[in-house]
Amino acid sequence: MTPAFVDAKKRKARGGAGRRFDPSKHPRGGNGQFVSTGALLREAAGKAGQNTVNHVVFASVRRPAELSKLVGEEVRGFKHAASNQAMAHVISQHGNAKIEKARGQKAIGADDFAKLPAIVRAGTYHPVKQRAFGPLRVEIVSRVDGDEYHYIAEIRRKKRRLDLVTMWKR
Repeated sequence: MTPAFVDAKKRKARGGAGRRFDPSKHPRGGNGQFVSTGALLREAAGKAGQNTVNHVVFASVRRPAELSKLVGEEVRGFKHAASNQAMAHVISQHGNAKIEKARGQKAIGADDFAKLPAIVRAGTYHPVKQRAFGPLRVEIVSRVDGDEYHYIAEIRRKKRRLDLVTMWKR
């Protein structure tokens, strides 16, 4: 047997070869080429306000046991996602520098959406006052590149996602 054949057998025995291709782990742009998650988020932010809803899944939930304890729901295996509609909300409500300065905050721009993976990766979970109806919400507070980001997400159990609702930075 050749060394390459032996290596392939070892990989298959470990479960490496033969696994199904998961396209969500290999994002592609509009032209079909592989792109970074930040580029996908910037592209979705450019489509903000359009009638079609595009969700970009950008990270797995870190420390799911901690979050599950906080919200009382099992979130193991959930992913973080942001839609172009949520991004439109963030830009319209938190994108004006003049208004945000009066609130003691900084304006959110399209480049901030490219930082979402770092924000959820480095963030800490905080409880949010729940509404009388609708999905549970959680706040993730994170410091990235000298700015403090507050990211509010809704827990979508059936879709196994934490969807962006709004965010701001200080």
